[in-house]
Amino acid sequence: MDLNKVVEDYDASFFPIDFRIFTYRNNPKSTINIEVKDNQGDMKTLVLNIDSGKVEGEYQERSDIYEEGPYFFYTTLDQYAEDKGYVVGRLIESSLPFKEAGKVVDTNINLFEEYPEIEKKITEGDWALIPQEEYVTPEEWFDKVLHWMAPKGEDKLTIYGIDTKGQISDTPFTTYAEYEAWVQKQRSEGKINETN
Repeated sequence: MDLNKVVEDYDASFFPIDFRIFTYRNNPKSTINIEVKDNQGDMKTLVLNIDSGKVEGEYQERSDIYEEGPYFFYTTLDQYAEDKGYVVGRLIESSLPFKEAGKVVDTNINLFEEYPEIEKKITEGDWALIPQEEYVTPEEWFDKVLHWMAPKGEDKLTIYGIDTKGQISDTPFTTYAEYEAWVQKQRSEGKINETN
């Protein structure tokens, strides 16, 4: 497929400068995001449907995409993941400093029980598991992360909130709504530093 021709057919004033290929589980659509630029320096991202060979339009972010989280660094999950060798937030990936220190990433998590084919790609390679933000809500991501990061065979990881003073909440978060309510309460009381 000639990306120059595909972009020209959609809008002849732009030309491709970079592209990213995405594959998604449970989504039959295969797309490529093409970064394009015109002679005035204006840039945008086009979405190319590989199956049809046609540009579907400009890439559009959902308005609710992870604006307020879940970021997990206000929770005990952050340290738990770090101790196992992971960085968890808007993605799941192995921690480079953890691996550089000669430590072995703990693979006893549900994610690799369910998807063993990605274990080495994430733990030994440079892959990251990134949700398809157009189709996964912050609540769904929160629930998936708690399930996937739990030890193999456990349903869900139990996590607690941590404020800027290092105080751990007494009540665990079992839902995204509980997490969000706690974060909003901490913000309103000035207990969360946004640069935490």
